[in-house]
Amino acid sequence: MKEHFKDISYEVIDSMIVLSGTAIGREPETKIMTVMNRLANAYHLNVLRSFGFDIPVDRNMDVIELRGYEYWLSIDESELKKLPSATVFDFEAFDIYIKTIPSYRYAKLRIEDPFSDPFERIGGGWKLLVKWLENNDFKNSGIVKCDNAYCLEEIKNAGGMIVIDIYVPVTKVDAQ
Repeated sequence: MKEHFKDISYEVIDSMIVLSGTAIGREPETKIMTVMNRLANAYHLNVLRSFGFDIPVDRNMDVIELRGYEYWLSIDESELKKLPSATVFDFEAFDIYIKTIPSYRYAKLRIEDPFSDPFERIGGGWKLLVKWLENNDFKNSGIVKCDNAYCLEEIKNAGGMIVIDIYVPVTKVDAQ
């Protein structure tokens, strides 16, 4: 494993309430992350975690030029009272949806300094994690699709270094 990839591990991410926004464009990640961070500031929200992931674009769009990205801000349920709606609302011409995401056990890979060579590091990280899963958890053909489970990216600061933790859902965790 290359030095910028850290050991694959498992992490259970508990059920969470997220504010979800999407953008389509040449750099949808930057666009929607900026909007969602302004939303958190505007409503004085305490954001617990934030996740993003690629989403498909309409087949009629120029898929070579345009990409889609969804970004989540995880909040405590008590924060919902600060928002104009508990289901969906408009913010800066973006539809913001409130979703409840069930708890899942994820396979996780950490990528250090991901933006020094993003196509090699982030793309290579996803390939490595999927290959590992194919040789382990997904070795058998009886995979059950998990509803509301997404492959996630979480950008963090760890010890003064920017990292991305990437996650692939493996199994749903039953509520206690």
